[in-house]
Amino acid sequence: LRRTYEDKRREAAYARQHADRANHVGRFGRSLPNAMRAVEQYIRAGKFRHAPIGPLGQFISVKDDDWACTVQEVIGDGMLGSFLVADAQDLAVLQNAFAEAHAGRPRAILVGRYGMNRTRYNIDPKYIPSVQHLGHHTVLEMLEINQDAVFNALVDHCGIEGNVLIRGEDAMVEMSREPNPTVRMCWDEAGNRAYTRNRGHTFRATTRDPRTRGSRLTANREAYVCELEDACTAISNERAKAEQELSQHSRFVEQMSRKNHDAGRAATAARKGYELLLRK
Repeated sequence: LRRTYEDKRREAAYARQHADRANHVGRFGRSLPNAMRAVEQYIRAGKFRHAPIGPLGQFISVKDDDWACTVQEVIGDGMLGSFLVADAQDLAVLQNAFAEAHAGRPRAILVGRYGMNRTRYNIDPKYIPSVQHLGHHTVLEMLEINQDAVFNALVDHCGIEGNVLIRGEDAMVEMSREPNPTVRMCWDEAGNRAYTRNRGHTFRATTRDPRTRGSRLTANREAYVCELEDACTAISNERAKAEQELSQHSRFVEQMSRKNHDAGRAATAARKGYELLLRK
């Protein structure tokens, strides 16, 4: 509980500190602003054959903030903080830049030079679930992606065109049971998912604590920070309550231990008295 509180507190403070657009890459990793400065220096020095693209999250926005957390679940935090690189040589240069910034190892996807410059896929409508008439949307429709290579990577690695967003858990589960080869997964606004594979139906509840599901993709940065701070407050209150209960429990254990000790001494005295009577 203490670790969760400290993590969310640091994330909220960091988001507050870097709320300006120039440093918005910090939403996708605390070390990324420093890493990006090193990467930009390497680009200016001409060390890359092709400048890396990333983190991917900075090229993505969600049209409806109600779905920001779920879309983040679909794409994944790792993918949002990843970089696209042309080849292994550029990957090595990117790793050097991160090492120079003491930012750990970068998450990277090799797409080749062609992949870095290719225009975005023209997806045939027959491969996209037709759910608009039901009031549902695909993740593809919910996103605005202003970089073609990023768009293609999200299609290739996340299948954004086949993930369907449905309000309400019951409606989501019902939709997931219907055979539709174009539907990859169905999601509700809480981040729960359901899907059917090989005639078997699977439901998976979100693993994220609802109090700490602030999305890195929300358009309203201030709301994102406030949500993190509210989560910190809630966890802090729960921590204080837990510590109070622990203190009460400790006092109770101490009292019981003292009573047990006293009872033991009384039993010992009684036994000695009884033995003394037997000798007489």
